[in-house]
Amino acid sequence: MIDRLLVLCLAYILALFQVGVLGNWPLFGGQPLLAALLAGLFLVIDRPVDGIWWVVASGYFLDLLSPSPAGFILVPFILGYFLLVVIFPRLPDAVPLLRTVLAAFIVLCCAELPLAIWSGAWEQFARDMISGVMIALPLAVTIDKSMQPFVRGLRIFQRQRKRRRGVGL
Repeated sequence: MIDRLLVLCLAYILALFQVGVLGNWPLFGGQPLLAALLAGLFLVIDRPVDGIWWVVASGYFLDLLSPSPAGFILVPFILGYFLLVVIFPRLPDAVPLLRTVLAAFIVLCCAELPLAIWSGAWEQFARDMISGVMIALPLAVTIDKSMQPFVRGLRIFQRQRKRRRGVGL
């Protein structure tokens, strides 16, 4: 319960930051939806239910605060996240850094594409995608570095248990 309340509060703060600050000072020439970039990270850290709460809350707050029609950010954002929920387990595990950036890119593309179609601002869409990937790369490196010991430790522990069983027989 506290996790969901924290997700709601952070989504509101990020929506205010997105509309207030990034509306005036774009990052790397674009204004990517930071909430969409962070939505993919919930799947990377294996918290998809909190990710659903994040997507609904941040999409709702962004819809309230932006001049676009109601549901214009929320609906594609939810559809993009559910698409990622289906695709993410099928992505190759060999390069976790690429997997994290690809997850952020898929949700960002799904969330921003309807706005680009509606307004015809394809150059802005391209700038948003490029700046989104440039923001997602350091996030992916940070997540990859922090999760790497746990993943490696778990795999090593499982291999050792299998070897011990084989030796005892």
